[in-house]
Amino acid sequence: MNRKTVKRIFIFFLFFLPLQYGLIGVVSLYHSEPWPAFIFPGFKNVYVFEADTYAIVDLEFQAWCEETEETVVIDPLSLFNDIPRSQSQGFLRMNFRDRDKAGGFNEQAVNWLKKVAENRHPGHRFTRLDAVWTENYYTGPSRTAGADSTHEINRITIPL
Repeated sequence: MNRKTVKRIFIFFLFFLPLQYGLIGVVSLYHSEPWPAFIFPGFKNVYVFEADTYAIVDLEFQAWCEETEETVVIDPLSLFNDIPRSQSQGFLRMNFRDRDKAGGFNEQAVNWLKKVAENRHPGHRFTRLDAVWTENYYTGPSRTAGADSTHEINRITIPL
């Protein structure tokens, strides 16, 4: 490659990368971040209030077992372990944030969710699966002590 070609490639990416990043930002305002995206992660789930105070939006699944009247908490990453970690948050926001989308699952999808949940917790027969979005508030440099407070943002119930 000659010098002129290298210079043109450099100039192209100098303009292309900021343009592409801006386009991703505009699209994510109206829908959700498209995957796969050619950008570094934005760590969208963490909101910092002050120097040591921050909030993290999190999702957990709560499966209800009618026989034992017990609620079992299921980690989303264990339920959808085939989805790469880098894409899991986008997948979960896209499919479990809105009542209309989660309520619109077909019978095959609902049966799959039930089967996977019951395989993760043998001996339980689940009748309902709740997708619970929470906002966890933390103070201090470490999350090891647990959240200071938790606020439920949204709960979507999927009958199994």
